[in-house]
Amino acid sequence: INAVTKSGANAFHGTAYYLGRNQKFIGTIPGIATNGNPNPADTKVGKFSDKQLGFSVGGPVMKNKTFFFANVDWARKNTPVGFSADGTSGQQFSQQTYVQQASDIAKSKYNYDPGGLGEFSKPNNSNKIFGRVDFNIGTRHQLTVRENYVDALADVGGGTQFSYTMPSNYYHMTDKMLSSVVQLNSSFGKMFNELRVTYQRERNLRGGQSGYPNFPQVRVTLPDGNSMYLGTEYSSHANALNQDIVQVSDDITLVQGTHTFSFGTQNEFYKFYNVFVQYLYGGYQFSNLANFQAGIAQSYNHIYSNDPSDPQQAARFSVQQVGFYAGDKWRVRPNFTPTYGVRIDKPHFPDTPHNNPLAITVFGYSTTAVPAPTMFSPRIGFNWDLSN
Repeated sequence: INAVTKSGANAFHGTAYYLGRNQKFIGTIPGIATNGNPNPADTKVGKFSDKQLGFSVGGPVMKNKTFFFANVDWARKNTPVGFSADGTSGQQFSQQTYVQQASDIAKSKYNYDPGGLGEFSKPNNSNKIFGRVDFNIGTRHQLTVRENYVDALADVGGGTQFSYTMPSNYYHMTDKMLSSVVQLNSSFGKMFNELRVTYQRERNLRGGQSGYPNFPQVRVTLPDGNSMYLGTEYSSHANALNQDIVQVSDDITLVQGTHTFSFGTQNEFYKFYNVFVQYLYGGYQFSNLANFQAGIAQSYNHIYSNDPSDPQQAARFSVQQVGFYAGDKWRVRPNFTPTYGVRIDKPHFPDTPHNNPLAITVFGYSTTAVPAPTMFSPRIGFNWDLSN
């Protein structure tokens, strides 16, 4: 996405802002019938906070030549999940006694504290920094350099009236992204050129709740048929994604009489590091509290790496794609403009995937083969104003 952002000017200017609210700005929730079942009247909203602070400043480095703009934004948000087992806030889960029993069993038999019975409040925080510098290089060239950095975290998960999630079973996500753009716009009479180079670096990590040790996910069926979950969420035992993306594009526009010709190239270079091992620490399901106390599970899941020496084996691979295009917008008449063009893309996978002999035996295809097509994409269309 090529976004248009604020920029500096010959005069200094800036802004500052603060926004905030918490549970004191919210009244009690009246009882409202939902699907024929009334919610408890006057439900108390749990503690939460939502704060956002930021400022920006811009101005000249050298008047008429070089300008800068910068923006910093902090957001801090804690949102209650809407359910509790002890009824102190939010909607109370119907089986407080059984949830307490399961929590006590986890502590006494398995030496694991799954968290309290009160309403859990999920954080959603971010730090954002943006900077931009513009250079006027003579009358025909403008150079722009942009940097955008985001450091964010969020806790994810939730329960329902039929399924209660202990605080330990929410998962924690952190995401750090750096995006850099260098863009040069040039004009040469009737020809215009836009050269853009971008680099994006993302580090995404998903794991268990901080303060809770790694533990199998446990599901316990309660006497009324409802369920509760505790332990590390099963898809968060080993989950990370790193991405490095470089994009280079050059777009040329040439106006010649009634024709507007477009030529260009767009090239992407991707590098990935992906860890995803569900149930690395295991997952247990118990049909009742007595079996949970006795340690008799009705089902068990465990997924592990194919390499015993690397229990969190990652998929590491790269992808490259080059593309070229040409097109024309022809103003045949004031009310009729056909457009036509062609684009050619060529992907390339420099890494060879691991061989799985079973794929050849069962399906007749090798997992080491990667696609390498030459994609040819013609297009044609027109705009016709029937009112003229």
